Amino acid sequence: MYKKALWIGVALLVIGIFVVSAEIRSQQITDSITTQKVRTHKRMLNLEIKQKKLTATMVDNSSTRALSKWLANGPKTIKLNDFERMEKVGDLGENFPSNDTSITTKAGDLILYQGNKFVLYYAPNSWNFTRLGKINDINAKQLKELIGTESVTVTLSID
Repeated sequence: MYKKALWIGVALLVIGIFVVSAEIRSQQITDSITTQKVRTHKRMLNLEIKQKKLTATMVDNSSTRALSKWLANGPKTIKLNDFERMEKVGDLGENFPSNDTSITTKAGDLILYQGNKFVLYYAPNSWNFTRLGKINDINAKQLKELIGTESVTVTLSID
């Protein structure tokens, strides 16, 4: 009886070790994926909307590098039109490399759409987009109040 209980205890211990090991490996994979998703570009993107200055942390991809190079020549002003009560969209007047992946946006996300449209999201949407970055230090309510329901002008620049 004692040997049987001992074997059951050992078996449970081994199963527990496997479960913990699998959880640790799963967390490492998740951390690796998360780290890749938030790998940021060295430059911050400056946005000015209705005389309010905002910054955004840019992700590191060929799209943001090309955008940074374009903005190195000076600030660009873009008219953003409201679309579907979830985003403001404006034509960049240039084509940039796309790095589309399946994304569910959140308020403050900055997206490159079709390689030539700058999109500022203020509500969720799921689609294949190129992520540019995320506006810092503003919540969804504040962002909606700032951009309103009509067209808005944004000036983009980098330091």
